[in-house]
Amino acid sequence: MFVGFTIPVLSRYVFKKIDKFKKVFQLSLNGILLAALPLVAALIITAPLIVTFLAGETFVASSKVLQILAVAVGFIFLGSLYGQTVIVIKKQLWSMWIYLAGAIFNVLANLYFIPRYSYVGAAITTAMTEFMITFGLIAIVCQTLHYCASFKIIFKAIIALLPMAVLLYYFQNIHIVILSILGILIYGCFIYLLGGISKRDLKLFSKKTLP
Repeated sequence: MFVGFTIPVLSRYVFKKIDKFKKVFQLSLNGILLAALPLVAALIITAPLIVTFLAGETFVASSKVLQILAVAVGFIFLGSLYGQTVIVIKKQLWSMWIYLAGAIFNVLANLYFIPRYSYVGAAITTAMTEFMITFGLIAIVCQTLHYCASFKIIFKAIIALLPMAVLLYYFQNIHIVILSILGILIYGCFIYLLGGISKRDLKLFSKKTLP
C-alpha cells in the first residue's frame, strides 16, 4: 500500500524532474527499510511465540521456517519498491528476465534443497530467490537512472531496533500481542529520536505538500 501511494509521485517526476524523483524515492526507500528491518528482527526473535500462539506448541518446530522466511520478507519489501520503479522507468522487459531467472533458480534450488532439508530447505530456497530477484531489480534501476539510493538509514534502524530486540528476547513471558505492541512503541520512539523519520517526511506525500 505504501509503495502504491508513492508510485504516482515517482511517475510524475522520473523523466521531468529527476532531482525531485530522487528525493521522493530516497524517502520511500527509507520508509521501506525502517519498516522491514524491525519486522524481520521481530519475526526471527519471536517466531516460536508466534507459531505457538497461532497453531499451538505441537508446531513449534516450524518456527525455524518462519525465521528463514522473515529474511525473505525483508527482500520482498525492497522488491516491491524497486519492482514498481522498474515499471515507472519503463523497463518491464528487463524485469521479466529477472523474474524468469528467479523462477528457474527457485525450481532448481528446490530440487536440491528439499530432498536434503525438507521444508527448511524450501524456506531457504525462497529466501535465496527473493534476494536474487531484489538484487536484479535494484541493478536495473541503478543502471537505467545512473543513480543508486542510499541505504544509510539502515544504521539508524539497527540502533533503534536493539532495545526492541532486548525486550522481545528477554520478556517472552508476556503475551505475544502485548509484546508486539510494546516492541512497536519502543522502536517508533527510538527511530523518531534518532531522526530516522520526521514530521516533514510524513507530510511529504500529502496532497498539500507534494514537491
